[in-house]
Amino acid sequence: MRQKEIKPECPELMTIKEVSAVLKIDLMTAYRWHKKRLLPSFKIGNEVRINKEKFNEMLEKKIAGWDVDNIDSNIKRAKSQNNKPKEQHHGATVRSKTRNR
Repeated sequence: MRQKEIKPECPELMTIKEVSAVLKIDLMTAYRWHKKRLLPSFKIGNEVRINKEKFNEMLEKKIAGWDVDNIDSNIKRAKSQNNKPKEQHHGATVRSKTRNR
């Protein structure tokens, strides 16, 4: 009697380029979102991959949070969240590339 071969189910994966096309955002923005862990993404070697099922779930949650009857307040809320003061970076002083002579 032969044993059944059990094949693991692999999730469908998207590239970062596909995600940026779906969201209609710049590729570098998608990479920044990956780095900030705003996308359900992971790396395989040097390549970024996104689980399509988790990506779709993320989109549904984001869309569900929007009040369709009151779009203006949604836009104001999103803008106010983006305009929060950012932490100041206390790093090394950056020198200008041009020299004063």
